[in-house]
Amino acid sequence: MQCGVPASTPEEYLAALADEDAAALAAVRRVIEAAAPGAVGVISYGIIVMKLEGRGLVGLSKAARHLSLHVMSAPAAAALAGELGSGRLVGATLQFTAASPLGEGDIRRVVAVRQGELAASR
Repeated sequence: MQCGVPASTPEEYLAALADEDAAALAAVRRVIEAAAPGAVGVISYGIIVMKLEGRGLVGLSKAARHLSLHVMSAPAAAALAGELGSGRLVGATLQFTAASPLGEGDIRRVVAVRQGELAASR
């Protein structure tokens, strides 16, 4: 995870990044918002966390050598293993770069799995 990104909003977080990284994370964020209407971005633990009904859905961040879509659930990550055609799933984080962005279908799949988890845990 990138340290020292002074941000209190997702917009400030993105503004602190290189243009290509900010654009790649913003594109992922737009897909998340479309796939999970009502999802809102906040800064939590120094990263962008997309919350749905007040609960953490997924996270977005910039690391030294990659961008991350944080699945925020080891069981969800295990369920997604082998299903995704873009990015590199490491633990509960889907790593990608601005040059090799995540596919929309993969982002939607991650969101759907997490929405199912959140719904089941109510």
